[in-house]
Amino acid sequence: MTELNKDKAVTLEELMVSTLAMADAVAKLLIEKGVISEAEFKEQLLKERAKYQTLLQNANVSNFVRRLVRAARTATFTFTDHNCHHKKGRAMCGQVILFAEDEDDELKLMQRVLEAEGYRVLAAKNGVEAVELHRRHKDEIALAVLDMNMPKLHGWDAFQEMKRDDPQLKAIVATANPDPQVRSAMARGELHALFIKPYSINNFLERVSELVR
Repeated sequence: MTELNKDKAVTLEELMVSTLAMADAVAKLLIEKGVISEAEFKEQLLKERAKYQTLLQNANVSNFVRRLVRAARTATFTFTDHNCHHKKGRAMCGQVILFAEDEDDELKLMQRVLEAEGYRVLAAKNGVEAVELHRRHKDEIALAVLDMNMPKLHGWDAFQEMKRDDPQLKAIVATANPDPQVRSAMARGELHALFIKPYSINNFLERVSELVR
């Protein structure tokens, strides 16, 4: 840890241990509610702990800590709201949702949540995949949910390409940093909702349900 002084290294280690403990606790609650399986949790936990050890040794911790905090926070919202929402029985059987998100863990988690509500999910990891999926399934897609800062093709550019093929496309933007053009599109009514991460999963599912009816 040559790049860190001793006091700072201890502080970072304590932060990472605390964050891992929080993520573990949240994951166990998600297992109880059936959002993830115990096998998936154990596999992911082993991977994260291995990364934790390597990154701590290399003093390259900032991205890892930020990612863990975001994942744990997202999972907490999902656990808090998913049980309440599911009891309301608003599953929209078979409606197709295109969900584009470059964070793999978040994409998988949201896919599971939406599928648990009865939706069919087309998952895209970048803007190019989102546009290709939309072209193949545009007659089936009831709603597109798009992150903005995605590789290969920015979410806004992907949305514009989709709109050219389907001017009536309903779309939600879910992003941490909405661009001015996104806010302008909301004001014009071009977008149907904007969710700034981290957001309430229950509120998100309520809006999805309204839009696909």
